Amino acid sequence: MSRHPIRVDDAGMHWDGDTAPAVAEVSLELGPGVNVVVDAADPSTLMGWTIAREADVGSLTRACIESDFTHLLESDGPGAVISCEAFHLDADWTRRATTAAVARWWMSPIDEGALMLDEAGARRRTGDTDGASRLVAHALPTLDSLADDAVNGELSGGALSELANLTRAASAAARGLSWGYQLITMADRVDTVRQIDETKLEIWLEELVDDKSFGLVDVGMAGGPSIARAEVQRGYIDPHVLPPRILRWSGAGTPEWTAEVDTTTPTLRVLLSVELDAAVDPQCGEANRILGFAADRTGKLIATIPMMVQGHALVGSLPIDETSFDTTVFGLFDADTPPRRLRSGPMAEQLISVDRHMLDAWMLSRTAHAVLAAVNLGADEDVLALAQSAADGFVRDAVEAAGRALTALNVLKAAADASDTPLAVLVANRVAAIEAFVDRLESRLDQPAGAQPLLAELLPSPLSGSE
Repeated sequence: MSRHPIRVDDAGMHWDGDTAPAVAEVSLELGPGVNVVVDAADPSTLMGWTIAREADVGSLTRACIESDFTHLLESDGPGAVISCEAFHLDADWTRRATTAAVARWWMSPIDEGALMLDEAGARRRTGDTDGASRLVAHALPTLDSLADDAVNGELSGGALSELANLTRAASAAARGLSWGYQLITMADRVDTVRQIDETKLEIWLEELVDDKSFGLVDVGMAGGPSIARAEVQRGYIDPHVLPPRILRWSGAGTPEWTAEVDTTTPTLRVLLSVELDAAVDPQCGEANRILGFAADRTGKLIATIPMMVQGHALVGSLPIDETSFDTTVFGLFDADTPPRRLRSGPMAEQLISVDRHMLDAWMLSRTAHAVLAAVNLGADEDVLALAQSAADGFVRDAVEAAGRALTALNVLKAAADASDTPLAVLVANRVAAIEAFVDRLESRLDQPAGAQPLLAELLPSPLSGSE
């Protein structure tokens, strides 16, 4: 691993590993003024970090497994030249980064209450007891329901083990609070469970395979153009400018939104529509912050409009006439996203394609680990064989999804190399990161300590509505 300089200026210290994420960046605050960035695909390795002037350098040193690197962070002030390799988070902070990665980048439906419990456990492990207790308070109904499921044999071996750990952590985080006594009883109930229903586990594994099979469906993205005909376009959301798990997601290769010329009114307009996820309340704040936009082929913004709830979909009307419909780019974004972050220029489709397929690859790879973690080693041979077969399938699908991302990147690479722009370096770094991700998958390497499947990943997830 190469060394890179630590920059020191009036604002503090900064380090950039000069790498690209295979999947997506995850930012984490280790302490006031101390921030790090990791890749969702590798939540233990720091891609970059910053320490504001007067911030506690120890927040970084205590969070990393490398020993005795405090001297590297000592400098004589602005202009000092120091260099180092990438640091690695310890198991507790890797767990915190893993929960942050899943919360931000997991696109399919997931048990949100269980995810809050995962984050509460990770926060407690990293010293944020107040944050942990607040999350536990919100997730109490989920915890109570899961405790019942455990007693009734509804949970897999891996989910039961993780629930036991999180229930004890929740009990410790709420110690001394007026409602904390409930958690002691829940922890005792979960700790007494020793039996699981392997028939239900088999059903869950089979449903999981069916649910994730949309990752194999490719309707022409992979760096290609949106599906279009004379008065209709179908296109893909950009996960970087929208909250996760609000809009329906059926895999990277399936379009989400539809833009259609409305010829029923005197003034021509374009109706932009998108389905909400089946589990989402149409009146929730996230759904009501989504905006639609139109831009020209150069990426210049033409119009933005609020998307309005219509049934279980969002619909907006853009003032675009039929003559310019074919040359207009449409999309959606969250109201908190600055318009300058919208990707709508000539290379936008390929860039979004790469991100979408890598999110699929990452989710499939984590699901492979979850399948194996769900089954006790002492389980019936048929169940163990089913789990191994499912995990192998998810790994193959993950590699295939990453291959689609590389295909899209190769389209970009040709254009970037020809223009000799900084984009060429970014594309080369992204290719290297994805190839390393694929190598890890095919080598079946263990995940770093703390990156093991979350409770939310070990539970049956709420399924999106069927076609």
